Amino acid sequence: MHGLDHLHQLKIVHRDVKPSNILISVPGKLGKQRVVISDFGLCKKLVPGRVSFSHRSGTAGTDGWIAPEMILDKRYRMTQAVDIFSMGCVFYYVICGKHPFGDSISRQARIVNGDYSLNELSTFESAEEAIDLIKRMLQTDPVMRPKSATILKHPLFWDAVKTLQFFEDVSDRIEKEPLDSATMQQLDRDSLNDIQNGIPRDWIYHLCEPLQDDLHKFRSYKAGSVRDLLRAIRNKKHHY
Repeated sequence: MHGLDHLHQLKIVHRDVKPSNILISVPGKLGKQRVVISDFGLCKKLVPGRVSFSHRSGTAGTDGWIAPEMILDKRYRMTQAVDIFSMGCVFYYVICGKHPFGDSISRQARIVNGDYSLNELSTFESAEEAIDLIKRMLQTDPVMRPKSATILKHPLFWDAVKTLQFFEDVSDRIEKEPLDSATMQQLDRDSLNDIQNGIPRDWIYHLCEPLQDDLHKFRSYKAGSVRDLLRAIRNKKHHY
């Protein structure tokens, strides 16, 4: 993704992002490998001061990996968002070994119709983060897709340290929020949505018994409170 972001910073649209154009180097002296983007034959350099290009340059790319706007509306000017769509398909392929729009025969037609499935992500360790990001990248409306720089900041790419720090910062932010504030009401609404989606609200019962006992040694926590969940995470970080 860093390679694509670099191209976009240079105002270059790759136009043929797909797995076979993502190369992995042999391990170096330190055993590390590099993942690089290749095949720049279809690249389009944006005119200075412009963020899009017309269809007159032709519909570029590989069938099954082409963004829907490349097919749907010839009057619509293309942007770097075409690469974001293709990279969203690549992300899913790398994680699951499958294409989000199905088999190769009907794939491009399903892309045009926005008919995709991310079900294979359900067993992935960071499933929620991956689903959230890939859904955004596969938006039919190119304006709704995130920029490459935004994608690199997504929680899917955070390590454990940054994730824990985020939870701590949020906990500190809402600790003194009134219960009737807009922020707390939004947290409660999201929590209720999770209940409707089959996710139990009582988070504390998902913890092992030793951890439950340890938490209760110092204070009591409301099992259905998002604020108390964040408080518990913050406290365990400080007192672990």
